Amino acid sequence: MPAQAGSPEPIPCKAEAIAVLNGKPKQQMETVQLRTLHIEAKASAKSYKIGKAAQIAVQVTRPAEEDPTGSDIPVPNAGPAVTPAADVFVGVGLNVGDVFLPGFSVTDQMGKAVVKVKLKPYTVPGTADISVYAYYTRANTPCVRVEENGYRLYPKMFSIKR
Repeated sequence: MPAQAGSPEPIPCKAEAIAVLNGKPKQQMETVQLRTLHIEAKASAKSYKIGKAAQIAVQVTRPAEEDPTGSDIPVPNAGPAVTPAADVFVGVGLNVGDVFLPGFSVTDQMGKAVVKVKLKPYTVPGTADISVYAYYTRANTPCVRVEENGYRLYPKMFSIKR
């Protein structure tokens, strides 16, 4: 039955909203993922010794330079304005040989973070590839959860020595 003039529109997800308010959500909320975070990363040195910690300086900004919906539709750059992305979780994965080592941090108000990755004794000497993932969750509503993310791969970022 259509809404009459002057009557309020139906509330989307009304049953779910009531369940959430009562602390008993009935179903999983819908999640929308947007690739909106741009990542720049740089190692603080050209080589590190096994047993030390590699330090990766990361800068996260918005908007990203790619299609935010992942639908392969070209999106023109929104313009020269970029803003720092604060309170973003940053993960760094270091790959050298068959060894994978993780590190984590959170960006400050300027969108900057330093991620330290301890080079464990079983790390092999060689060239390290770095992958950086940025993740931020906006405030949830009872109906939808909005997640922003970004990803960037840095092959051969630095070397690891004994």
